[in-house]
Amino acid sequence: MAPAYPASALDASVRRAAAYPEPAHAPRPQPPLPPHPLRPLPVPALFERANELTEREKEVLQWIAEGRTSREVGLILSIAERTVKFHLRNIYAKLNVLNRTQAVSIANRMNLG
Repeated sequence: MAPAYPASALDASVRRAAAYPEPAHAPRPQPPLPPHPLRPLPVPALFERANELTEREKEVLQWIAEGRTSREVGLILSIAERTVKFHLRNIYAKLNVLNRTQAVSIANRMNLG
């Protein structure tokens, strides 16, 4: 059972707390963060970036968007799987994405898939 406090003690505590306009631990306003380098790009900027892709990178991206593995893409294009992965790294950098799923999402928006 909670101990009983006299009402006057509780009133005094409330008045003391109300006397401070802001708690000492209140967060201070922070300046806005700069744009994150991996935030989604606006659509026009996205297509500009996509235009930076080489023809081979577009081919690789098309096959990846079709659901092919890196090995399968290599066999289709008669290149090594390692070369496909090299192209994928370049694609990720040019499209400002982190992984295959994000790249495929962009490929679909560009009607490459």
